[in-house]
Amino acid sequence: MKRTSVVTWVIVLVAIAIPMYAGAALPTVPHTGSGITCNTCHTANSLGPAFLVTASQTSPALYNNACQHCHRQGDANANAKPLSPSDASIVFGGHSTNAGTTLKQTSHRWDGSDYNLAAGAQPPIQALMTSPGPQGTQGRYNLRGRTGNQLACVRCHSMHNGSVLGSKSLRMPNTNDEMCLDCHRSRNQQSHLSGTHPVNINYNSTAGAFNKPPLNANPSNATSDLNAKLTATGGNIVCSTCHGVHYTDSRSSTVDGSANFANLSASDGYVLVTDRRGAKVSSAENDKLNICTNCHASKKSHNAKDQNVQCTDCHGAHVEYDKDDPNNTKGTNVYLVRRDVTKAGMPGKVYFRYTGSQREYKNAEGTGVCQGCHDVPAPGGIYPPEHASNNAKDCNTCHYHSSQAGSFSGACGKCHGNPPTTAAIGGPAGLAAPATGALDGSAGAHNAHVNIRKMDCNACHNRYANKVMPSNTIDLEFDVTPGTFPGFRGIAANGSYNTPAPSNAAYSFVGSVNVSPTATRTCANVYCHGGTLPSGGNPSWVGGPAEVACGKCHTVNGNALNGSHPAHAGGSLNLACATCHPAIPANDTSHMQGSVQFDLSGINTAAQYKPAGGTYALIGDTGRLAPSASYGTCNTIYCHGQATNLPWGGSLWSTTETCAKCHGSQTTVTASGAFYTTAYPVKVSVRTDSKVGAHVSHLNSTYAMSGNAACSDCHGTVALNTPGHMNGTTSFDWSALATKNGTLSPTFTGGVCSNTYCHGAAQTGGTNKSPVWNSTTYLPATLTPAACGTCHGFPPATTPHNGIATPTGFPTTGCNCHPNVNPIGNSYANIFIDKTKHVNGTIEGGGCNGCHGYPPSNKRFTGSTNNWADARMENYTGGGGAHTIAGHVDPLAVAADGFAKCTPCHSEADHKTGLAIQPSNVKVSIESKVRFSQSRVPKYTSNNLDGSLHVSGTCSNVSCHFQKTPKW
Repeated sequence: MKRTSVVTWVIVLVAIAIPMYAGAALPTVPHTGSGITCNTCHTANSLGPAFLVTASQTSPALYNNACQHCHRQGDANANAKPLSPSDASIVFGGHSTNAGTTLKQTSHRWDGSDYNLAAGAQPPIQALMTSPGPQGTQGRYNLRGRTGNQLACVRCHSMHNGSVLGSKSLRMPNTNDEMCLDCHRSRNQQSHLSGTHPVNINYNSTAGAFNKPPLNANPSNATSDLNAKLTATGGNIVCSTCHGVHYTDSRSSTVDGSANFANLSASDGYVLVTDRRGAKVSSAENDKLNICTNCHASKKSHNAKDQNVQCTDCHGAHVEYDKDDPNNTKGTNVYLVRRDVTKAGMPGKVYFRYTGSQREYKNAEGTGVCQGCHDVPAPGGIYPPEHASNNAKDCNTCHYHSSQAGSFSGACGKCHGNPPTTAAIGGPAGLAAPATGALDGSAGAHNAHVNIRKMDCNACHNRYANKVMPSNTIDLEFDVTPGTFPGFRGIAANGSYNTPAPSNAAYSFVGSVNVSPTATRTCANVYCHGGTLPSGGNPSWVGGPAEVACGKCHTVNGNALNGSHPAHAGGSLNLACATCHPAIPANDTSHMQGSVQFDLSGINTAAQYKPAGGTYALIGDTGRLAPSASYGTCNTIYCHGQATNLPWGGSLWSTTETCAKCHGSQTTVTASGAFYTTAYPVKVSVRTDSKVGAHVSHLNSTYAMSGNAACSDCHGTVALNTPGHMNGTTSFDWSALATKNGTLSPTFTGGVCSNTYCHGAAQTGGTNKSPVWNSTTYLPATLTPAACGTCHGFPPATTPHNGIATPTGFPTTGCNCHPNVNPIGNSYANIFIDKTKHVNGTIEGGGCNGCHGYPPSNKRFTGSTNNWADARMENYTGGGGAHTIAGHVDPLAVAADGFAKCTPCHSEADHKTGLAIQPSNVKVSIESKVRFSQSRVPKYTSNNLDGSLHVSGTCSNVSCHFQKTPKW
């Protein structure tokens, strides 16, 4: 038979067979369209076309998962409702398959046994949930039998019911969770004493402390709004008030539903519509909402000491079943208290089977609900005699669920607040009743110490131990330990309290108390308030927030502190405390913990401090009370440059070479030695680094062309605490030499040094007066005329250099007007006779004194102040002559006067400094005003007469002498 004929007969037979039983309706919305036909899910088998299933009825696993052939990610037929094996909850057992991915647990199980006491589940009994009908071969109408007594999609859904019950294709109406309560019928209870959360009661009419309407942890998320769920059921509490079935991740932060399938988070498997637990907060903050406190008002987390114990840690919505006592022979826990807890990492049992005075907070077997987590302290010491009692009434005197200090936290509120935080007398937050008057109507700093810093009462009131309360004493004795102050690292039992006597004479102070009518209410010598520091404070107990300001406990600028604080936090350096210590936020709970903390990350991430006996770290603590003489060491600190292992509290590294420890100084840098950057953690000394550059050439000149520059020539006077020092930037304060006594304005921009006297800014010519600081080729390696011409012309293009030929090499005599130039010099090291006279602010030579004295003098004459001070002997016969004879050159003349004092006898036009000077070239050109006769020319008899040797002559026709002069 042809294939087409077979297909035709199958379709005909199906059409005939479908009406044969009530459930044989065609698929309905949404299982229509897009090519979906009967054959999409069914195929012929040995039972005939009327009973078509995906596989043999003897293989229920394949049958059960038939829906997932389409309802899987990536299949177009999923109709935006995909399901993955990882979505199924595993709260009550493992998956039937390894999903190979993160378990999201956002869905009710669709596999596994339909009988699970831990889940309160058993086979359904509603007719529409069991598919009753004529029982034939292999239980064709027995839905549970067809699924092998397993959960399956078809246990709740039928693709043929869409037109009757909507797009979810449910097997029966479920407006008030009838389907849920058919399987979970043991949980259809109306009292919390039954071990399961009440359902089918009206929330709005229920008496008690409830939020009406319920709160929503995320008001912007409609799917986490329990009130919306209640509104849909007319206020009736049902399973779906708190639970979803699919696409529900127990978070208020995400929107539930198939449309948001891809954005759901991995869940806890309880498929709750909102948070099972709220976010963790400190005890000083308000609790975050969880699924219980959305409805139950006035309930606080057990969090007085940051335990973060929330509702579902002690309570469960369904606790009726215990695997160790499945028949409840030991009784069901009331108030939905859990049976199973974990104590010190080990599983344990708790019982809370009774109400009234028999509530099992504590029992002889050690299975009371409080005993599930911690041992109940025995009476005596700081604990009252009521601790010996098992009577719930005694427990609730101090421990109760709605305590604003945190549920069941110890409450001394019978007589006074725990702690007192208001000026009221008595009550859970007020001062002691009857009034003591000790605090003059103020609650003082109790809130800051107990609620914010978590200190126990006996940290300050240690004297009340072993006393029967109430007493008529106000007991004060300090005992600050890790036990009384969580997080404290040491033991501090010092200190006292200064106070006037209580106004109520029925009370008296006992312990470390100084009572005086004139005393203020202050703590003295208490470690927590700087009592062991040089400038420790005496804070006022009633002074308010101002008492925690920096400076109340220890000095702010560090001058009075120990160790190296004066050098760092004091003086002009004045570093902020946060430079080396953690910043202190508002309502801080980490500062002052009995161990000095350090955090050097604000300096540089490689910085380290090693406490005495410890190891180097960027962030840490010393493990010692402050102050401590057991100082540690700093290392790789940006501020300290190349210095390593610096002892805190030690003296300065050097009283004379403070600069050298970090980067280098004039006396430590050698011609070839290193100048270091302040880079970290590896110091850099190559000249191409912008922080190194030409420091070596300036501080200890490699080329020896001048005297060494000082740091102050560019940076001014810098001391350890100079403002601007060690601030991460480089500052400049140019010297008188660099500025040519203020006539220049040097700059350093973009790594280029400009307009400095040292590089020829005041000179004519020069090929590179703005050197790049980190250039290694500023001067050629070998001395050349071009090297001399870098800063100034060589020779300068100015009078009296005109006519001088440019020297072509060294040694040279081309600079013989400058006596400091070595005529046989041939290198940077020996080109100057005295290198300190080069780049020193004075032109050595080139003026009158460059060739001869001012004036030239004979060999028997020595100049002195106001007596031809700049005169210099001329080393040739007759040299100097009569210049220093009164009447020729003014005895007050100095070289700075220039040619003006020479013009009576010489003409500047005849002064050819560019030529080789010979004595025979000395010319006399006497001014007319000193001539004896204007008609006759004055003469000097030696002009041009002596060849290479000078012959002294005589002057004639000069009015000074009236006749021929004596020999010069």
